[in-house]
Amino acid sequence: MVKIGHGAGRKVRALVTDMDQPLGSAVGNALEVREAIQVLAGSKAFPEVRQVALELGALALLETGLVKTLLEGKSQLAALLDNGVALAKFAPIDRSSRGNAKVIENPALLGSCPTYKAKGISKSGYIKRVNPMAIALAS
Repeated sequence: MVKIGHGAGRKVRALVTDMDQPLGSAVGNALEVREAIQVLAGSKAFPEVRQVALELGALALLETGLVKTLLEGKSQLAALLDNGVALAKFAPIDRSSRGNAKVIENPALLGSCPTYKAKGISKSGYIKRVNPMAIALAS
């Protein structure tokens, strides 16, 4: 991807990220979009989603010369998340892609899974690794 961008005469950076764990608390398009909208609205309930948004956004600001450091970019973007400007800027983008503006006001309209199965485990511990494709297909 970087090579394609450079071939087109563009400044390009790529971030290689670990995709074997979810960033937020849910898996599935509507649920992940709901979390993203909540982060744009200033919620700190999903710190990993917020952190990725700040990292990527700050990198974009740095590449365009709008900030001098990644820290400056993260700081500016965090303020925009916290004061509602980020969500306000997202609304016209959503409209231009024929999104439902009511969802921005009420992310719960995206719905949720009507049924789920909880699986019990017999010992305590934590999940070290998952198969992201299996989870994606299941969701």
